[in-house]
Amino acid sequence: MSTPPPPPRPLVTATGLYDPRAEVTLTEAAELFEVSYDTVKMRLRHGKFSRAVKKRIIGDEIERWYVPIADLVDAGIAPAARVQPASTFTTADADAGDAALLVEIAVLRTKVEMLEQEVAFWRSQRPGSPGVGAMAVAS
Repeated sequence: MSTPPPPPRPLVTATGLYDPRAEVTLTEAAELFEVSYDTVKMRLRHGKFSRAVKKRIIGDEIERWYVPIADLVDAGIAPAARVQPASTFTTADADAGDAALLVEIAVLRTKVEMLEQEVAFWRSQRPGSPGVGAMAVAS
């Protein structure tokens, strides 16, 4: 089963360091931190990535593992000096990261309301619906 693509989370924060919450594929991890793919895969097999998830993104034909940058630090793949410590994130950082999602939610709510109104209109046009006969008589 495919999942919709995750909302993009910037890989690098405003400080120029990697966001520990961002997720990368095993191939991306190997390339970003200049280690072999086999090293990353071996750490996965040994359970070193506690928050890794396997997903199939729409448009992608295979499932891929996605690993948070924080797991790569914990497993010794990513140097901690290149990753922003989670404790330094402020409420403003979280708000900025969630701003795009809040906008998307507002847009989707508006679309749902419009669609609900359209459904109500078309339901009222069905034969036998209250109001249909009254409109025909009034015409």
